[in-house]
Amino acid sequence: DSSTNVSCNGGNDGSATVYVSGGTQTYTLNAFGYSVPLLGSSNYTTPVGIGAGNYPYTVTDGNGCTTNVNNILISEPNPIIITSSSTSVSCNGGSDGTAEINNITGGVPPYNTDWFGVDTNNLSTGSYSYNVSDNNGCLTSGSVSISQPNLLTAISNSTDVSCYGGSDGTAEIVSISGGIGPYSTNWFGVDTTSLSVGNYSYQILDFNQCTINGSVAVNQPNPLNITLISSSNITDCLNPNGSIDIDITGGNGNYSYNWSNGQTTQDLSNLSAGNYSVTINDILNCSTTFGPINLTSPSPINWTINTTNYNGFEISCNGQSDGEIYIATSGGTGIVTYNWPSLNSTNDTATNLSAGSYTVIATDDANCTSTQLIQLYQPNQIIVQDSIIQLNCDTGSSLFSAELIISGGIPSYNINWFGVNNSSLTTGTYPYLVSDLNGCIISDSITLVPSTP
Repeated sequence: DSSTNVSCNGGNDGSATVYVSGGTQTYTLNAFGYSVPLLGSSNYTTPVGIGAGNYPYTVTDGNGCTTNVNNILISEPNPIIITSSSTSVSCNGGSDGTAEINNITGGVPPYNTDWFGVDTNNLSTGSYSYNVSDNNGCLTSGSVSISQPNLLTAISNSTDVSCYGGSDGTAEIVSISGGIGPYSTNWFGVDTTSLSVGNYSYQILDFNQCTINGSVAVNQPNPLNITLISSSNITDCLNPNGSIDIDITGGNGNYSYNWSNGQTTQDLSNLSAGNYSVTINDILNCSTTFGPINLTSPSPINWTINTTNYNGFEISCNGQSDGEIYIATSGGTGIVTYNWPSLNSTNDTATNLSAGSYTVIATDDANCTSTQLIQLYQPNQIIVQDSIIQLNCDTGSSLFSAELIISGGIPSYNINWFGVNNSSLTTGTYPYLVSDLNGCIISDSITLVPSTP
């Protein structure tokens, strides 16, 4: 007998042949589960392929003589066993995964590997099939799976700038997932605790050097803006009625107000004339100042004041009451009236005035008042001193010279001796009259008496 082994493990392409001779023809072959009659000397070959195994057979001749049991051994190669390995993709969506056949046993070397055209050094995530065939053409298939990390993602957060133009905004990475930890974050040199308005980029790097880029926006409130809606000047001096109306926009709302006059409301009323400024703070204490806002009184009352003028004095002679004051006004609101408290007069002229101070009050239709204090002056009292000189010692016919020393009044002075020569006077009484430049008069007399020897 003879046999052909199976080419591939588990196959059924083996065959066996039995050669029969001797004994008495014809023969009967009992083998492979069959009883086959053979005519004369003959060979028998299995008609179909058989698998690996030990196959017993006997032959009986025409006389019923039977051979001992014989065996035909059909063998097969060991199964092809493949050891494969792979490396995962480093970064989600990448293509740097690899696959390889590490070891092949069984079958009949040499072996051939087919990856179906795939570059096993640049694989993205997925399942990749391969075939391994040996020298007998026996084929074994397999596959490797290439995995990848979950997508690297980050959640960021920011706080906006409190006040317009400020730099107290912040940014942070709240959480990172996916990729391969640990992670590092790069804000490109920015201090994320002191940010002004703008967009700020960051990059996150995982253990495999996979990156994700992102950015956060730091906003800021609109600037605090104060608009003067209206302002009203004062129209009544007795009852101040000025007002200011402002409007505020921007900032963070919930405004507080601090006016220069101590008020804390948004708008002001019942104001007197003056300058007003306001500082406004929002709920985050952002502030701005507005002003000054000038409120004016009604048009002021302007004065024109004239008086009598007696050579520099308002009263002509000491003790006289011939002074006069003439007043006129311009400006103010409406009709202007006058009041002389000490004179009980409402005229624009005061007459028969003596020296002293006089107050006049002007009041217009807006209840605005203006007061003037007018001083009237008078010359000093004329004072006369005489200077008498006795020219001889003859008591019977004494001669005198008389001179007058004058002060006060308004120089120059005029002296009237009523026709006598004051340089040659005899004993007796002589009247005189002195007048100054304003015509103020003082009269008196001198009495001349000879001196006793």
